[in-house]
Amino acid sequence: MNLQITKKYEYFLFLDIVAWSVFGLLWYFYPARMLSANTNEEKFNSISIHMTRAFAIFLFVSVIPSYYALLKHDKMLAKFTFMCKFNLFIFLLLTMIYDNYMSTQWNHKHYKFGMFGLTLAIVRSEEHTS
Repeated sequence: MNLQITKKYEYFLFLDIVAWSVFGLLWYFYPARMLSANTNEEKFNSISIHMTRAFAIFLFVSVIPSYYALLKHDKMLAKFTFMCKFNLFIFLLLTMIYDNYMSTQWNHKHYKFGMFGLTLAIVRSEEHTS
């Protein structure tokens, strides 16, 4: 049984698509700037740039389930999408916290820039899983 999504779900699916697309573009086309906004480093080797662009592609891929749920106007699919993203975002946040703790290369801006934005995405996703 497909339940039609409400305007609230449409809005948050659209917001999810736009937010991850914009950050994907930024991480892909400006990898060194995005890295320097989060680390104590100013110059990066080609492996760091490559992995940053790979992360950007992950951001683009994360848009697909939201786009599909919005396209289908299916509330259960939208809830499932937000539930999956919620779980993945928690795992990513824990990884970020661990990496910050274990490394001296990350700086305080990483908390404000990366972790804060991810925490907002977690809260937004959690709101739509119940």
